[in-house]
Amino acid sequence: MYSKNYKIKNNKTRKNKVIKPSETQYINVSNIHKIAYYIYGNKKKKPLCYIHGGPGGKITNDFTKIVDFNKFFVVAIDQRGCGKSTPHGELKENTTKHLIEDMEVVRKKCNIKKWSLWGGSWGSLVALYYAIHYSQYVKSILLRGVFLGTKEEIDIVENGELIKYIYPDVWEKYIKNIPNKNTTDVFKEYEKILLNSKGEKLKKAQYDYAFFQEGLLRLKPLSDKEKHKEVMKDKSYFTLSNIAPYYFKHGCFLNDKNYFLNDKNINKIKKIPIHIVQGIYDMTTPAYSAYYLHKKLPRSKLYNVVAGHSSNDSELMKKTKQVLNNKI
Repeated sequence: MYSKNYKIKNNKTRKNKVIKPSETQYINVSNIHKIAYYIYGNKKKKPLCYIHGGPGGKITNDFTKIVDFNKFFVVAIDQRGCGKSTPHGELKENTTKHLIEDMEVVRKKCNIKKWSLWGGSWGSLVALYYAIHYSQYVKSILLRGVFLGTKEEIDIVENGELIKYIYPDVWEKYIKNIPNKNTTDVFKEYEKILLNSKGEKLKKAQYDYAFFQEGLLRLKPLSDKEKHKEVMKDKSYFTLSNIAPYYFKHGCFLNDKNYFLNDKNINKIKKIPIHIVQGIYDMTTPAYSAYYLHKKLPRSKLYNVVAGHSSNDSELMKKTKQVLNNKI
């Protein structure tokens, strides 16, 4: 199942080099869903589960640029409806609980007794949710750009409660695309279009949604031409604009409006070493969530860096690499 010959003799020689998976595997997790997962490195090394963002993102190999494969064996999973998992964009039987149960299926399939977790943005929420339910299988956690799934966090972006003050031009372009210009709930208007439209109307709304999100990610914003190029690069905007509103509409399928900060849940992960790397100018997942999570976790470490939300912002990448390879 695993490549025995996969070895990097000198990690220093592969600085910022993207590594492709040694194996791509598929597994049926329900009567509807088949998920894809990827194997990187030698299974004799330390197991690490990389969790992609979204909801509605996918696994790309970019994360491998900062991984020391002389230390880690990595498993990465395309979440339900995402990437190479099928059916593409499917919303049925697609909840946060389903995602962590899929992680368990993969963990057992790979014969991993205990692994570390690494997730950024939406991936940070999935990592925490998994750890709360399956703490016995988690050795340590690395989080980047913490998102806790609260209505307040969602409104900051989706309803512009912060964004319209920081990026008024981006916000103005975004709300021009909705028919009801006087609404106080922009997210609800976009949700109606994205979840109920078809054909060209749906395609335009999907593109507009992804274009808006792309404009918020970096410390140094991209031009419109650059944002268009990023959105079109891998066509993943379909699942982003389909799955994200669905999850946000349902409160990320959490049964508590402050799920990750209540004592009942936080006590289940208090003993796990958790490292948090947070951009202080992150507009997508502002730093207060990382701060309050850190305050509730006595064994956590918080590293604030001069960066936005994007994992490619230089200081965020630098600190994440340092923490990953030396602390996890």
